[in-house]
Amino acid sequence: MCECSDLTPSLLILSLWDSMGVLIGISDVAIAILMGLIVIPALFAFTAYVVDQKGWSRKTASVTIGLLVFAFGVPATLSQGVLSNLLIMGRDILGLMDFVASNFLLPVSGLLLVVFLGWVWSTGKAVAEIKKGSPRFYWGRVWSFLIRYIMPIAILYIFIAGITS
Repeated sequence: MCECSDLTPSLLILSLWDSMGVLIGISDVAIAILMGLIVIPALFAFTAYVVDQKGWSRKTASVTIGLLVFAFGVPATLSQGVLSNLLIMGRDILGLMDFVASNFLLPVSGLLLVVFLGWVWSTGKAVAEIKKGSPRFYWGRVWSFLIRYIMPIAILYIFIAGITS
C-alpha cells in the first residue's frame, strides 16, 4: 500500500483515465466543457480587473494573460509526454506545480486573507458585511477571534508542515 504523499497528480489523472475504460471519450469532452465553464469566466474577470484597476488596454491585458496561461499550461501538458522524464526537485512539472500551489500559494494566500480581514480591514467591518447578506449571523465575536488569532497560527502551522515534509 502506498502513502498518500507518493501519489502524484500524474498518477491520479492516469489512474482515473484507466478506470473509466469506454467512457473516456465522453468524459474527456465533459471535463473539457466543465474546465472551460470554470476557467474562461475567471480569465474574463481577471482581464476586467487588470483593465479597470491597473489601466491596461484590453488588448494588452488579454495578450499578457493569454501568454501567462500558455506559459504555465504547455509545460504542464508536456510533462505527461515529451517532458515526462524531466524532473525538477525530484518532481515532474505537473507534480512541481501541485507542490508549489498546495504548499506555498494556498497557505500564503490564506494567511494574507486572514491578516487582511483581521487586522487591516477589521473584523467589525467584515461582520457587518456578513450580516447584510445573512442577518442571523450570531457568531461575530467568535468568528472575529478565530480570524485574528487562531487562523493565522493554524495556517502558519500548515505552511511550515507543508514545506518541511
